[in-house]
Amino acid sequence: MWKDFFYFSKSQRIGIVVLIGLIVLLLALRIALPRFIQNESVVMDEGFKNKIAVFQASLKDRPTYSYKKDSTKYTKKETIPPVLFYFNPNTLDSAGFVKLGIKPYVASRIVKYRAKSGRFKTLADFAKVYGILPAQFALLEPYIIIPAEITDTRKSDSIRLARLAQESLVVELNSADTTELKKIKGVGISYAKRIIAYRNILGGFVSPHQLLEVWGMSKSNYEKIAPHVTIDSTLIRKIEINKAGIDRLRSHPYLNFYHAKAIYELRRNKGKLKSINDLQNLYELPDSIVTKIEPYLDFR
Repeated sequence: MWKDFFYFSKSQRIGIVVLIGLIVLLLALRIALPRFIQNESVVMDEGFKNKIAVFQASLKDRPTYSYKKDSTKYTKKETIPPVLFYFNPNTLDSAGFVKLGIKPYVASRIVKYRAKSGRFKTLADFAKVYGILPAQFALLEPYIIIPAEITDTRKSDSIRLARLAQESLVVELNSADTTELKKIKGVGISYAKRIIAYRNILGGFVSPHQLLEVWGMSKSNYEKIAPHVTIDSTLIRKIEINKAGIDRLRSHPYLNFYHAKAIYELRRNKGKLKSINDLQNLYELPDSIVTKIEPYLDFR
């Protein structure tokens, strides 16, 4: 039986013989080839190792650096908002300029300029300081005070009279142009433009207190301006609430889209709105909004 298990056909015997021959040949080549072929790779490896040794030796002569990870390196630095106040660029120190939001190196440049007998005679002179951007100058302009030089008694009297006239000046807020507004102490060209721009989208002022809503208006500056303005409420442009669409309603700064939509839906469901009382029951309109928007609504 075991003879049958080890029985191979003729073709199988030939295959086994060929396979054994190939194995023997490969073993012979494995033993013989290294004797006939020069091992260039060994030579190359030795040369490469020498180069590595030279490179490592050169590294020993170089200084080493250690880096300490700073946990605050990637944290966002908090920017300190500028503090606006009235100032004379010919007398303010560098710390004061930095407090106004001016970069320290620009503040140092201003002080050095003054130390060399330099002087800012006009606002335009200060605006030319290298490093002060137009937007930053527009913000600072209302607070810049450059006293005029007194050369004689007549000039002193004229300045005194001009100041008295300025102190007694009263401007109607809903009709004044930029020229009239600039006559008020504390109102420069930038403030004058902002006041008129806000007046246009508001429809007019109903109270001087609304000046605090003008962008960039500080409370201290408002307290200086308020005594010099008056209000003509007949010049207010009102919204015809029974005709205005959502876009017209939401264009007013006191109303957002949801306020405008609620008023529009109330009018569509209820019909003509007769008074401000019709809006007081709207959930979307807080009492504070109703009070502020009332002077700007026409219920005819």
